[in-house]
Amino acid sequence: MWTPDNQSLLERFNAAYPAPQEDDACRIWTLHLAEQFAYTFPGQMWGTKRADAGRPPSTDVICTRQPFTGYDVLLNQGRPNQTLAKNPAPIDLTGQVFITVVPTNHLGATPPPAPPPQPYPSEVEWWGPVYEARVAQCYAEAGKVFPDSPAAFRWFSRCAYDIGTGMPKEAAMAKHVAELRAALGLP
Repeated sequence: MWTPDNQSLLERFNAAYPAPQEDDACRIWTLHLAEQFAYTFPGQMWGTKRADAGRPPSTDVICTRQPFTGYDVLLNQGRPNQTLAKNPAPIDLTGQVFITVVPTNHLGATPPPAPPPQPYPSEVEWWGPVYEARVAQCYAEAGKVFPDSPAAFRWFSRCAYDIGTGMPKEAAMAKHVAELRAALGLP
């Protein structure tokens, strides 16, 4: 759905970079506009499109991926009466090809503030001391001092990675304690 914020951005972009009339130049302008929309409205999945895989990118339509809806931002593109659209109506693009763009700040404005970082849930934190004790025990069994070094950190990194990608905490700890035991020559 086209919003007043979308219209404002379209007008600011066109004021900074007036739309050309030539097709190839318009394709580039439309691409840059879609990149600006993707940058300014992160998470809305803005891009551009082509009618089918064998056709060039659009000269005048930017779109969202979900739903795959286009907005004709230049009316009468390439003609002497070409104008910037005012509140363009949505166009169903079913059957056409979405073109992903790289979010880019062509206007040089300050980016929107990042959301505040979320605290770690307390249930995630418990595994650290438990795992550290297990790693230290392995080093003690091998007759080695538990090092405070990047080599020791590797076991925590690997375990944290597996937990972060969905492996249950106990399974990740067991996996990496077994790997550490093997690396230390323990049964």
